[in-house]
Amino acid sequence: MRNTLLDPYEDIPRIAVVTANDYPASSTFPSHTHRRSQFAYAASGTISVFTARENLVVPPQRACWIPAGIDHEMHMRGPVTMLNAFFTPTLPAPQDYPMAVGWLEYPPCYRTC
Repeated sequence: MRNTLLDPYEDIPRIAVVTANDYPASSTFPSHTHRRSQFAYAASGTISVFTARENLVVPPQRACWIPAGIDHEMHMRGPVTMLNAFFTPTLPAPQDYPMAVGWLEYPPCYRTC
């Protein structure tokens, strides 16, 4: 089981920090924030993301964008392998990324990387 915690890397002087984690079914992360924007990819399994304004279901092979400082909660619906990229808040998000929490679609070729 992979389990890379972000906390030791939150202040590392790099634009991006990448983590890979495996979670058992029904794992939850209570409400929390990050100092970095989060790109959360469900390599396998389904993730439910809850914020004060939105609820998202992130199915396998899809991702969501959570801007820095947004309070969110995550629930794993079954076993989940989640890959994350955390970006410094000073780095502008790609033009088509939402300024709020949002679900992302991307080309199939990315899924093979």
